[in-house]
Amino acid sequence: MKQIIFYISDGTGITAETLGHSLITQFENLDVESITIPYVDTTDKAMAAVKKINNSFKKNNSSPLIMATIIDDEIRKIISSSKGNLFEFFSIFLHPLSNILKQPYTHVTGRSHGVFDQKYYKERLNAISLSLTCDDGMGTNHYNEVDLILIGPSRAGKTPTCLYLALQFGLKAANYPLIDKDLNKIATPEFVEEYHHKIFGFLIEPNRLKLVRQERTGTSKYASETQCIWEINKIEKFYKINKIPYINATNLSIEEMATKALETLNIARKFI
Repeated sequence: MKQIIFYISDGTGITAETLGHSLITQFENLDVESITIPYVDTTDKAMAAVKKINNSFKKNNSSPLIMATIIDDEIRKIISSSKGNLFEFFSIFLHPLSNILKQPYTHVTGRSHGVFDQKYYKERLNAISLSLTCDDGMGTNHYNEVDLILIGPSRAGKTPTCLYLALQFGLKAANYPLIDKDLNKIATPEFVEEYHHKIFGFLIEPNRLKLVRQERTGTSKYASETQCIWEINKIEKFYKINKIPYINATNLSIEEMATKALETLNIARKFI
C-alpha cells in the first residue's frame, strides 16, 4: 500500500522535506507518494491543507503522515486536527531549547532559508557565480580565488557537487574534467602543481560511467565501454603519480562526495 506523506511548512518546505526524508529513508520497501505544501502561514491556508489531508485519508482509507515545520501555534493546532499523523519538528526542539537557553524563541517564520544575514547571502551568491565561472575546465585563471578544485572523468558528478558546496556552505569550488589530452601521456595540467593542496579527485566505475554517458550522448565512442575503462585506468594512475587524494564516487550521493572532499582537504564550511 502506498504511504502518503505531506510536507507542510510556513516557509519553503525545504527543512520539512530534508528532515522528513532523512527519517523515511530508515524504513525499507516503502512505496511513498510525497506532497509538499509550502507557505502555510495563515489559518485559511492551514484549513485548505487540512482539507487535502482529509481527502487523502478518505481516498486511501489510511492516515497520511505529516512532516511539518510550523512556528505559529494556531496554525499548528489546525494542522493537528486533520486525519493525518503529525510530526512537527520545530515544536519538538524549540520549547526545550527555549528552556535551556532561558529566552523565548522569535515565532518568526522562514528564518532557516531567508535572507536574514546579508553577508552570508552575498557570500553564497558569489560562491555560486565563481563556481559557474570555473565549471568544466573553464576559468583556470581564477583558481587562486577558489577553495577547492574537483577533478575526474567527465560525468562523474563534479558540477553538481561544486554547486552544492557553493549553495550549502558558501565555498567556491572549481571543477576540471580530465580528458584524453591530459591522459595520453599523463601530461599534468599546469595548475596541478601550483594548487595541489586544493585538488580532490573523483573516480567512478567504468560500467556506471558508460550508463551515465549513454543517457546523454547515446552509443558514441565517448560512452563506449572501451573508452570508459581506458579513462578510469589512466585517471587512477594520474592520481597516484601526482599524489592527488581521491575517492570512488560510484555509489555516493552529492552530499557524501562533498563531505569527503572537505574532510580530506581539511576545508571548513563557511556557514551551514
